[in-house]
Amino acid sequence: MSIPSTETSPDEVHLARKPQGWRIRQMIKDGGARELRSYAEKMMQRSRVNSAYFAQLAPGLALLLVGILVNNPLLVIIAGVSSPVLNPIVGLVSAAIRPSTRHLLKSIFYLALTILLFFAVGWLVNLLSPELGGALEILRLFSGGDGWFSWVILVVFSIIGLVLFIFQDNIPSVLVSTVLFFLIFIPISAAGYQMARGDTALSASLLIISSSRLFTSLSIMLLTAWVAGFQPRRVVGWITIGLVFIAALLLLNEAFGFFPAPEQPDSMPGASIVALLTPGVPTEEPTIAPGFTATSLPTATPRPTATLSPTASPSLAPAQSEPEEPAAPEFLQAEVTAESGIVVREAPDVSSLILAYFNKGQIVTLFGEQVTEQNIVWEKVLLEDGTVGWATSRYLLIISD
Repeated sequence: MSIPSTETSPDEVHLARKPQGWRIRQMIKDGGARELRSYAEKMMQRSRVNSAYFAQLAPGLALLLVGILVNNPLLVIIAGVSSPVLNPIVGLVSAAIRPSTRHLLKSIFYLALTILLFFAVGWLVNLLSPELGGALEILRLFSGGDGWFSWVILVVFSIIGLVLFIFQDNIPSVLVSTVLFFLIFIPISAAGYQMARGDTALSASLLIISSSRLFTSLSIMLLTAWVAGFQPRRVVGWITIGLVFIAALLLLNEAFGFFPAPEQPDSMPGASIVALLTPGVPTEEPTIAPGFTATSLPTATPRPTATLSPTASPSLAPAQSEPEEPAAPEFLQAEVTAESGIVVREAPDVSSLILAYFNKGQIVTLFGEQVTEQNIVWEKVLLEDGTVGWATSRYLLIISD
């Protein structure tokens, strides 16, 4: 007996509904310009930020502040999970895809305000507990350092975050937002803490690292959207992606020194040698050098000739060879006194490449040479591998023999 049915093929397996990601990919592949603009408008609506964003962000900032003050990593982790820092970042990307000048400016405003709030958290930590020794340590613990692995994580999760945003709007990007919270915004809080303690050099370095990560993440997201089929449109979109790429390259160069600026001759250790090789200087050098040797030799020769002529030549030989012998540097030992430690840079400049970190209590080898640059007294440092660097002398205590 057959059972009545309205199905044309009741014995066949029902076809499951295509997943959302597949349908969106087909729309991007086969859809027209109107459909793409409509979906870009939908993405912009999903990334729109408003006052409710700060209502969600405030508990995360409060947990971050308390977690640092009580030195509780668990509270810091909860703060990262509960802070929706991905929203204004994705808002910038969707504003370039759509494009929308109003949405772009609004996303920039909310992102800048978010950065100021995280900076204020670090400032408040020092204000509420100036003698807190482990504040920067717990911030460094979650900031990922400046190694290559942190950058790999940043790139991977930036791609994942935008792919989920485009193809899976029903999946919240909590994990991606948490990763960006630690890699981008925790260093901003550390910069605020260092600024409140008066260490502007380290604060500026942390801000450069954070900014380079932020614009690198934006660049990766824009490229991901481009590959997915949503290239920037109109003048606003192309200007946005161009400025983001330029800012990322400049900040990466500041952080890592890929394209070091040419040093001035007067600031180079071998400036006198370089000057001797220039066409104009050698003409002055021979006139000065013989002048001194001519006046010194006649004064030395009359005295020995009256008594011991043979001893005059030996006395002159060591005098000529003595300047050629390099003097052995007298190294000094100093102890790091800063609670947050110090950094050793390639040159006496706050934007120079960071070579090493030293924690409080560690011993640093000094050359005993100091220079003053950017209103900071720098100490010449010798690292264990023989590399020469520079560190601020403010937090170095010379150890007496």
